[in-house]
Amino acid sequence: MVEVMLSITIMTMVAVAVFPIVGFLVSRGRNFVNENRAGFLLQEGMEVTYNVFLGQWDESWLRYPEGIYHPAVEVDSGQNEWILLTGLQNGLETRFSRQIEIFKVCRDSASGEMVSFPCFGANVWDKKSRLVKTTVYWQEGGKVESVSSDLLLTELRE
Repeated sequence: MVEVMLSITIMTMVAVAVFPIVGFLVSRGRNFVNENRAGFLLQEGMEVTYNVFLGQWDESWLRYPEGIYHPAVEVDSGQNEWILLTGLQNGLETRFSRQIEIFKVCRDSASGEMVSFPCFGANVWDKKSRLVKTTVYWQEGGKVESVSSDLLLTELRE
């Protein structure tokens, strides 16, 4: 009887120690999956924006001023083409939201280096560059998680 009670006590202590670890590992695995999916959505948003601007820089300059956008596919005369639509994109894979922010680039007129905003004094707006910040958001464990990345687009043609 004493051996049975001792065995039950030891098994209870092991269970009390192991169950929180298992719960943590399951939660961490779910977090990893969500971060991985968000990373793919982030990369897709940046690649779409790059390709939109790569196609026709001058037209994109006028078509996409500073603001918040999201990618979409435009079907025009049987040809699919990536475009950017105004606003935040919700409901990606039922959980994620994505936004692509486009900013003008301000440079020091003497050195050509990017400077912080606002652009004033000897600094000038670079009409051949755009800063693109892509962010993906999702809810996890009662709080908002996010991943983001910046991309500097520069027109190389003269």
